Amino acid sequence: MTLKTLVTGVAAIGVVGAAAAGVTSLVSPAVSAAPAVQSVVWDTPMPLQPMPCNVTPDQLRSVIDGLLAPGVPARTGKSDLVEGGVGFSDGALADRAIKKAYANGSLPVAYDVSAPVCNGPTVSATLSAKGQTMNAAFVPGGRFGWSLSRASATQALSLFG
Repeated sequence: MTLKTLVTGVAAIGVVGAAAAGVTSLVSPAVSAAPAVQSVVWDTPMPLQPMPCNVTPDQLRSVIDGLLAPGVPARTGKSDLVEGGVGFSDGALADRAIKKAYANGSLPVAYDVSAPVCNGPTVSATLSAKGQTMNAAFVPGGRFGWSLSRASATQALSLFG
């Protein structure tokens, strides 16, 4: 065995031993390590379901009542009650559907609005009418403080019409 092989073996054993002893860095002190991440525990339990809002079912009912009002053109009198407003063709379709529902006796109809639930900036509630239900999403805006989401407005036409 040569002296070079012996020195290399001893150096390798020293490096392995240092690593096993917990030495993690053999660089100069000028290089700093990143701070250790510490976990934090809070005493506040996380809710399992979204929290109820300070929005009342009556506020959301006002939006639906406004949308179902007879003789009020959708484009001009109901546009602020639907997210993004009501366009020309959507307004004409909604006006025909509501007029037909009143003519057939489908409207006015008794309906229920469940307790609203907050989902970030939006609110959701279940609408029930004629033995059917739908989950409706409301967004901030409109004359009553809330507007029906565009997807929910389309779905509501079939529920109430």
